[in-house]
Parts: sequence; structure tokens; C-alpha cells
Amino acid sequence: MTKCQFYRTEFKIERANAHFPGAKEFAPKRVAVPFCVHAASIAPKASGKPLNCGGDLAKCPIADKL
Repeated sequence: MTKCQFYRTEFKIERANAHFPGAKEFAPKRVAVPFCVHAASIAPKASGKPLNCGGDLAKCPIADKL
């Protein structure tokens, strides 16, 4: 597996009851959110779009533009 130089992850903190004020409080979860820093990326940072390659160049959806 060849690692992609444009693949990155950031941690996002999610609260289970953020939309239900007054609900029982649960501990927040740290979730790793992957994104791609390439100019032609289909999943740029904070877009919310899935990036299923996992940093593997063989699975890259924009491999022809690299």
C-alpha cells in the first residue's frame, strides 16, 4: 500500500445529545474525520463528504490528477 501525501485526518468532538436540550448528558466522543488537501479533492476539509480511500493511492478517486 502506497500512502498518499494529501490524506489527512482531524478530530471532531461530537455530543450525543447536542440537539436535545435538557436530555441526559453523555460524554462527548472524539471522531477521526478524514479529508484530502489536494486542489482537485472530492472531500476537502470540513466538507462532510466521505473519503473512502484511507490514504491508499490504489483506491484514490483522483489518481489521474496526481
